[in-house]
Amino acid sequence: MKCLAYLEFWSSALAPYKNFIDVFLAFVIGALGVVIAYRQYRLGKNQEQRDLWDRRMRVYDAINDYLEVVSRSGRPATGEIAKTFHDMTGEWRLESLFPSDVKAYIEGIKKKAHDLEVTNALANDLPAGEKQTSQSVKRGEIVLWMEVQRAGVLRQVLRRSLTLA
Repeated sequence: MKCLAYLEFWSSALAPYKNFIDVFLAFVIGALGVVIAYRQYRLGKNQEQRDLWDRRMRVYDAINDYLEVVSRSGRPATGEIAKTFHDMTGEWRLESLFPSDVKAYIEGIKKKAHDLEVTNALANDLPAGEKQTSQSVKRGEIVLWMEVQRAGVLRQVLRRSLTLA
């Protein structure tokens, strides 16, 4: 009974302020809703950034692995590494992941990879002589270019795209 009397006392004492309390509580609940919505928005944006970073990192790893194999062997990569390289650097994948300057750089690496495959095939198919030697020299130049890319240029060009903001 004491509880009911206590509640009745406070109810009658706060009756003149009922409208003010209603408005204040509505404002507080609305403000909390806005704060929660903003935090959810930021959480979603952060998740998008992490997902984009993961996809970009897979492309970077595929390119780096390919360049590493070429640098070590002096020949185009084959098997799973070559397949991953070609899959991850497809134009449809690069279109949404990287800015145009980075995309152009990666396209240049793909062109050099294609040139390496062609020169390697020609050097192996040509009879010994001057033409085969010129193809081997071209292949050596491409391999050297790819080694320079692997040694630091690739990371430098993609640095801006591989940072989490």
